[in-house]
Amino acid sequence: MAERGTQTSPPFLGITFAAAWPERGADPLIVPWPTPNSPASLLQFHEASTWIAFIAEQSLPSATPHIVSAKCQRAQKLYALAWFDYDLIKIGELVGVTALELALRDRYGGRMAGPGKKRPMLHACCTTWLRRTA
Repeated sequence: MAERGTQTSPPFLGITFAAAWPERGADPLIVPWPTPNSPASLLQFHEASTWIAFIAEQSLPSATPHIVSAKCQRAQKLYALAWFDYDLIKIGELVGVTALELALRDRYGGRMAGPGKKRPMLHACCTTWLRRTA
C-alpha cells in the first residue's frame, strides 16, 4: 500500500512502484534505441513512469506462446530495473535475445537444419557478417 501523499502507478509485470522512484533530473537515463528516423537514436528518460511506460509499449502480442512471452517479460523487468543500475540493460538484452531464439526454434525448429539449429540468432548474425566481409 502506498504511503499517504504518494501516487502508485499501475503494476507493470508484477513491479509495483510508487512515485518515490527517484527522478533523474540533470542525469537522465540515456538509452540507444532504434527509431523510424535512425537505427541508432539516443532516447532520454528523466522520470521512471515515462521509462516504465516506454518498456510496456514494447510488450508482445497476447497470441505469443506463454513460454516466449514469459522470457520477454523477464527481459522487460531487467530493463525496468536498469533505472537504478544501467548494467542491467545488458542482462536484459541477453535475456531478450534468448527469448527471440526460443521463439525462432518454436516457430521454425522443424524446418531448420545444419549448424544454426541450436542457436539460430548466433548463426544468422555470423553468416550475415561473413557474407558482408567476403
